[in-house]
Amino acid sequence: MKIIEVDNYQKLGKLFKDAGIEVSTFDKLPEHVIYAYEGYDGNKLIGGVSIEQKKNQYILFDIAVIPEYRKKYVGKELLLHAINTIKSLDTDHVYLVAKAPKFFAKYGFKYVEDKDIPPLFHCLTCDQYNVTCFPKVMRLEIK
Repeated sequence: MKIIEVDNYQKLGKLFKDAGIEVSTFDKLPEHVIYAYEGYDGNKLIGGVSIEQKKNQYILFDIAVIPEYRKKYVGKELLLHAINTIKSLDTDHVYLVAKAPKFFAKYGFKYVEDKDIPPLFHCLTCDQYNVTCFPKVMRLEIK
């Protein structure tokens, strides 16, 4: 897989939306996104990941793989690429909101209790939280 950095969300926005991720823009990068990557098999977009910075905290903002490439290590490659980018920044941890928490737990992410979630996410104040949407906030210690 070839991974390239991009500066717009045209392809990623559609990919993320098709994967069930709430996306609000399709042209420029969302306000706090500092890195966005697309993964390709030849000329075919098969996955993507983005990294956000809010209040001096880093968040693995979105990650998705198209269905026919899931369970083929594409998500792992994208995740590790994003983690390596985050390691180059001045931080000792990264957060994410996981819809597939078991996947992220395999790579060292730990669950964050609701009371310990920093005010970076809208999940806790969303009407759908723990009603129709059951995301888990997770954190990875960067070594």
